[in-house]
Amino acid sequence: MDYQYDVFVSYTRRAGAGRWVKDNFFPALREALDNEMAREPVFYVDWEHETGVAWPQYIEHALMHSRLMVAVLSPPYFRSNWCAAEWESMCARNRLLGFGSPDSPRHLVHGVRYADGEHFPDEAANLQMRDFSDWTVPMPYDAYTRTPDYPHFYAEVRNLARDIAARVDHVPPWDAGWPRLRPTAPARPVGPLPRL
Repeated sequence: MDYQYDVFVSYTRRAGAGRWVKDNFFPALREALDNEMAREPVFYVDWEHETGVAWPQYIEHALMHSRLMVAVLSPPYFRSNWCAAEWESMCARNRLLGFGSPDSPRHLVHGVRYADGEHFPDEAANLQMRDFSDWTVPMPYDAYTRTPDYPHFYAEVRNLARDIAARVDHVPPWDAGWPRLRPTAPARPVGPLPRL
């Protein structure tokens, strides 16, 4: 096996982030990164996988076979069991490789601040990230491109795309032993279920 994706986009659907990623951020990132790479970039975003697949295993497989992760961060992101598992899996890979250290400061996670930042776990708070919090009003992309904020938003997306393009072909070779963390399941009631 080998890498199948260049970029895994990790985000929560809560508090407007899902709509913003789908309608504004991802279309701009796909376009900007396409203009920065010699080959067409391959993304994994969860709305593009086919129906009828076992999605937890599919997402885990996609993350394991992605070179880099773009994480769209907010407090609800870290409260999501799935997002936390994606984050921890890629951060565990970083630690395994010695990345994010003084000797090797580059990281496999490219952080995008959607909201806040003060309530992130330490590993996220210490990550150099792109701040998009001033441009997170979700609206149709065509309408957004005509707003006064769009040129500033797109310039920051291009900066992120340049960072990704400079890194994507220089990640270590794929390894079947990359760490995989599964989300913790919510506790189930013990004993018989109540009758309705």
